[in-house]
Amino acid sequence: ETPEYSSVVLSQSIFPCHNVAALKELRRIIGKPTKGIFDLFNYLDAGNQGDYLNILREGLDTFAGEILLFHMKDCLLTEDGPKQVPLGTGELDLREILKRIKAYDENAVLTLEGTTDPHIANAVTTIKEIWESLDEEDSDSGDFGEETGDV
Repeated sequence: ETPEYSSVVLSQSIFPCHNVAALKELRRIIGKPTKGIFDLFNYLDAGNQGDYLNILREGLDTFAGEILLFHMKDCLLTEDGPKQVPLGTGELDLREILKRIKAYDENAVLTLEGTTDPHIANAVTTIKEIWESLDEEDSDSGDFGEETGDV
């Protein structure tokens, strides 16, 4: 039996989802199966930004099979919290992020958000090169990556 999915549009000012647990709670409140966008950057703040790979793992584990697309962003990790920059120019380990996303869904839909001209072409090239290079690596199917503490 195919579940009936809900389409819900919410303002972040009404129900802010700045961590995986809040989004999980919102989905519980909706009371129907939902699919959504995963945006790792939106879950980062000054207190947790260094733990972004664990946050990604938590999101992939929590929403397995229910992520429609991933917003791809990059940032500088500052004492005031993450500062968004064009993809490929920040401090996030894009290779590890993409490796985990690809293990989750080898056909994942990735969209750039916050990257504008003249940085779009470089960002697309960066993602494409990393994504294709992951095909050459040995990886365990379905393994979203164990946290090693190396961030």
